[in-house]
Amino acid sequence: MQCRFVYLILICVFILSGCMASTHDPREGGLLSYNPKAYEERIAHRKARKDELEIRKMSEEKRTANLEEQILLKQFERDALAKKITALDSDILQIEKLLAVAKTETDAQKHLLWKINTQLKKSRKDLEAARTNPVDTKSKENEVTRLENEIDRLLEEAEALSQL
Repeated sequence: MQCRFVYLILICVFILSGCMASTHDPREGGLLSYNPKAYEERIAHRKARKDELEIRKMSEEKRTANLEEQILLKQFERDALAKKITALDSDILQIEKLLAVAKTETDAQKHLLWKINTQLKKSRKDLEAARTNPVDTKSKENEVTRLENEIDRLLEEAEALSQL
């Protein structure tokens, strides 16, 4: 019987030793290893971790709000630039049309100036011929006066065209 008593004590020791905690973590202890300080430390640690995560969450929410605000600002700037580009494209088309019209007008004015200069040269030549050939002085004088008037008119017209 004494042997049974020893076995019973040994079994109780082994069972009780299995129930005792060998760690400070309250989740891993045995039945007899209740440690209120460990539970309080675990609660404090979890609360600190929760607070840290909430701070990080608020920080990320602020960052997200800032990024969304920047996105809206960049979209607004992009839209404004697109409107400016459209307006500038329209201006370029109008300027190109005006340039084409001005080039056509310039070409026409150059041709007219060439005609006036050609006519001027012919009138000067006729005037020189009339001065050197004094056959009929009265008609020649009238012709010279007419040619001089025509030369003056042509010079004025050429001057007006060259100022355009």
